Amino acid sequence: MSHTDQLFVAEEDDDIMMKNVDTDEIPVGLASLEDEKSAKNDEDPIVKEIPLNLSQAPFALHLLQYPNKPKKTGQNRVLHPPVTQARYKQKSNLWQLDMPLNTDVFYDKNRAEDEWDSVAQQTVKGVGVYNEGLYAGLFADDQIYLLPVDAVAQMRPYFTYIDGGSHTREETRNPQQQNGNGAKKAQVVTMSVKSSSEANQPRLGGSLLAHKVADEEETLELTWVEGTFQSFKESVTTEKARTPLKASGGAQEYVERAM
Repeated sequence: MSHTDQLFVAEEDDDIMMKNVDTDEIPVGLASLEDEKSAKNDEDPIVKEIPLNLSQAPFALHLLQYPNKPKKTGQNRVLHPPVTQARYKQKSNLWQLDMPLNTDVFYDKNRAEDEWDSVAQQTVKGVGVYNEGLYAGLFADDQIYLLPVDAVAQMRPYFTYIDGGSHTREETRNPQQQNGNGAKKAQVVTMSVKSSSEANQPRLGGSLLAHKVADEEETLELTWVEGTFQSFKESVTTEKARTPLKASGGAQEYVERAM
């Protein structure tokens, strides 16, 4: 090969020059650049396409989260005890669950019996927040089924036995105080009349009104049933319950919208 047919660097001006490069004599590393680019495009090939379906549950789907529990509980009944009683207020979207309390660890038996007449169960409470665009996924028969979630509630400990003990002690203390006061004392009472405009204005709002509505609302006693996943799965994977989803655009359009 002649001097003009080589790829070289001039020593005088350090300029790179190319002269009549023969493709048959390109080094292997340079010749395989195009092959490497095409190989990179095939590093993560599509191996399988999974049909996507939008399904509808036979009842409202509520997602209950337990922030105070570990992420992985498995079948450990100590970390995830069974629910013994469930209560729900539909208007307030308020959930209350009762479950057995683990008295083997971090439990003061003497204090529980003295102050709260023993504690046999723990109550968790949460208010459901309605969501739009949140779905639960179910994979069955090589297909994915998306179920819309109506509300999400974070279930946190609710110490009903402490409130009940305080209320009991307060009721016991009040008669004793009234008997010890002796003769009644004269008191001056002042009264004021509100105008009609003030009387029609609501006095409570925000969280106070929500608490008032929840306290006055009737509670629905529910039965907590486990082991029903198989029947639920069969109900949402039928031809009648599902609607197959199809892409309205191509892959390039999807990438452009995602970017």
